Amino acid sequence: MSTEIKQDEFSAIAPIGATVNFCGQEIEITPLKVGQLPKFARAIRGIDLGKLTAVETGEIGVLMDLVADHGEQIIDATSIATGLSVGAIEKADVDELIVLALTVIRINADFFARRLTPAMRTAAGQAATLGDGQTA
Repeated sequence: MSTEIKQDEFSAIAPIGATVNFCGQEIEITPLKVGQLPKFARAIRGIDLGKLTAVETGEIGVLMDLVADHGEQIIDATSIATGLSVGAIEKADVDELIVLALTVIRINADFFARRLTPAMRTAAGQAATLGDGQTA
């Protein structure tokens, strides 16, 4: 039995990105690559991403809590996702970091929710039709 996956079946996972002006340069933010996922997941572990997005509403208390509790993690995760050095991010103004970090979260949330999850379900369905998965 052979498995044939057509290229167009996974066209839905084409990266969608955004450009952010950060410290005077244009930074292209794209969905995370496979090699970035483990480090990024470790960096954001324990951060309430809902609080991060609440920063957009101007809730200064939420921002201060995030900085106090997870500032280094946010910087690390943003560095991993963008390829910028931690040092470059640390030198930025707070508003630049917020825009950059929120863009990283938005791009990847959209990618996972709208693109990767449906593609994984399709692939899992195809794999299920191949047999019970037992090997001899």
